[in-house]
Amino acid sequence: TINETFTIRGKDKIVSQKQKITMYYKDSRKVKFIVYGLNQITVRIGAYSSIVNVKNNIATFKIPALKPGTYAIEATGKSLYAKTGLVVKHVLSLAKVKVKHSARKLTLTATLKTGKTPLKYKQVVFRFNNVKYTKKTNSKGIAKLTVKSTTLKKLKTGSRITYKASYGKDSVKRTVKVLK
Repeated sequence: TINETFTIRGKDKIVSQKQKITMYYKDSRKVKFIVYGLNQITVRIGAYSSIVNVKNNIATFKIPALKPGTYAIEATGKSLYAKTGLVVKHVLSLAKVKVKHSARKLTLTATLKTGKTPLKYKQVVFRFNNVKYTKKTNSKGIAKLTVKSTTLKKLKTGSRITYKASYGKDSVKRTVKVLK
């Protein structure tokens, strides 16, 4: 499916273009450029560059898998130029927690959703105190990791602990102070 359309026409003129394209991490999106008078255009997104053939005045470009962040899509050909923004959103969210040295257990919760749709049965990698744990999401897109009290008792009160959740190239990192 083609999601966005741009028009490049005449010498150094851009007739119309969308402001920004928004997509979630691991979405597959295509951008359609309507180009007059050229056989090929070059499309750049960050460090990624591709030469796209123009067929019947239409050049279709598939956006590659990108880490969450903001990018610029640039299309060039001879003296023609078009530019627009691309925002890749996180699909992973990680709940904030309080780490207590004296707690019986600690539960880390990560949620995988594209908009309102949960990503079911996907693998999420947790890192707590530099130890790697792997969990799968449930039917609601939630992955939970329970850290036992034996691990929590080894932490020093007042020290800062980093915990992280990642799904592919999408990762969320949090730092918290260990309480008594």
